[in-house]
Amino acid sequence: MQWFQSALIDQIIDGSKTATVRFVAWSEGLDADNTALRVGATYDVVDRDGTPRCRVRLTGIELVRWDAIPERLWRRDPAVSGEVSLEAFRADHWDYFDQPSDDFEFLGVYFDRVDG
Repeated sequence: MQWFQSALIDQIIDGSKTATVRFVAWSEGLDADNTALRVGATYDVVDRDGTPRCRVRLTGIELVRWDAIPERLWRRDPAVSGEVSLEAFRADHWDYFDQPSDDFEFLGVYFDRVDG
């Protein structure tokens, strides 16, 4: 699982980030660093350069609508700034999801770090 912002990887390492999002279309995977995800499997978290930083185990994946983002997701996926709120989650993902409509669907992906 690849992240391009080191602040997000730091949040995973310090335990404040235990969820992320993905486009539904990515459910089959994108490339060697962003493969299809399976609950219970472990994945390397790699940075922009492909350097492994830690490992995570997926604990859940759910289909989410933009107009019904569950509290469990936004509490576990803080903004890059570290702010934890529904408003911060929406602001952080607004451009990422290309200004989604209320019925836009995406994947909420939950995980636990399994090593340092």
